[in-house]
Amino acid sequence: MILRGHLPLIVPPGNNCAIQVGTDIEYHQTGKMLIFDDSYEHSAWNHSAADRIVLMFDIANPLWGYTPDEICSYKIEHIEDPFLLKIATKTEWAEAYKKGLLPLNS
Repeated sequence: MILRGHLPLIVPPGNNCAIQVGTDIEYHQTGKMLIFDDSYEHSAWNHSAADRIVLMFDIANPLWGYTPDEICSYKIEHIEDPFLLKIATKTEWAEAYKKGLLPLNS
């Protein structure tokens, strides 16, 4: 459905921060872009005590043919991220998306 971009902005020294996509593991390096197909199982980690900051963004995968609106609606309907669900419920996210807002006052 989407291609996900990761651009590490701040990475602690050493090989403590990485992402696994399928069976491939890539260690984060400041400024080294990684783009992968989000339909593959993936996870990222930071095993250091320092902050890791990664800019993440989504690109509609042209091979799937979904519109950005279809992708956003699907992603909101299937939110499982505890951080995002602390901000708002799935219903609040969906209502805010329809209005073109962020649910910051919920």
